[in-house]
Amino acid sequence: MIRRRRSANSSGGTLISPIADIACFGHFNAMQVISTHEAESNLTHFLVSVEAGEEFVIARGLKPVARLVPFVAKPVGIRPKVGELASPPFDVAAAALAPMTPEELKQWGL
Repeated sequence: MIRRRRSANSSGGTLISPIADIACFGHFNAMQVISTHEAESNLTHFLVSVEAGEEFVIARGLKPVARLVPFVAKPVGIRPKVGELASPPFDVAAAALAPMTPEELKQWGL
């Protein structure tokens, strides 16, 4: 479906630009497609819309090149303090730290 959206230009008039709804990147929600020129000219307008939850696909010609979506901060993990253990200690078998036998040294070429 192609919709037309009106946006104000610097002279106070309105520009009409085609905007298509597409399902993009495996998502089922429709996103509005805007041209790179439109994104550059009206970035502040689009950022306000993105803050309100809208999503846009920026296209160069007919090829989608970027998505403009709300920023979601990743939760920051709590780092251990210096000297504090990050995980419980584990046991190492004594045989793993035992010196090699003369046979094993010979097999390794040592």
